[in-house]
Amino acid sequence: MSDTTRHATGHEILSAPLVIGLALAIAAIDPASWPRTSAPVLTFLVVAALLLALWAAPAVVQRPVTYASTWTAKALRHRNTLFAATCTAVAGLGNPPGWLMAVDAALLLAYLLAVDALAAGPIGARQLRNIRTPAAAAAATAAVLLVADRFPVDGGAVWGRIVAALCVVAAACAAALALWERARRRG
Repeated sequence: MSDTTRHATGHEILSAPLVIGLALAIAAIDPASWPRTSAPVLTFLVVAALLLALWAAPAVVQRPVTYASTWTAKALRHRNTLFAATCTAVAGLGNPPGWLMAVDAALLLAYLLAVDALAAGPIGARQLRNIRTPAAAAAATAAVLLVADRFPVDGGAVWGRIVAALCVVAAACAAALALWERARRRG
């Protein structure tokens, strides 16, 4: 085992991110619609979701050193992010009931917090013990659910799509500003 990577050992196989990731993958494919889905399609969806979760859900704990810049290496290194984004996209493509949207959002929040805490090590665990980080994440999740409830994209009104686009732009700007501030402080 190299000193740049910590690998999962036997007792970490059923880690919190993996268990939450499995639940998130199943919730993202809309279990409420399963009675209307044919058996072969349902079997394929469930198996594909579980395989994706088994591959991508365990936390990647690596130092920020890149040895290869191929797309495959990048996908492997950022598989937690790809998994979360894929689950979000799959859940968003369907039309799940309100309770399932709340479950998806809660599972996504729990997954991201658990992965970040494990990837950051003791610093990440300390962040979770401080109520501000989980509370801010829960508030952001609640805001997204409120906006999604008030301005449904499939409701026929154009306002839902405009508000959704503005929210995506605002989130991208906030992330860019945070990264810019961090780079400015370092340099």
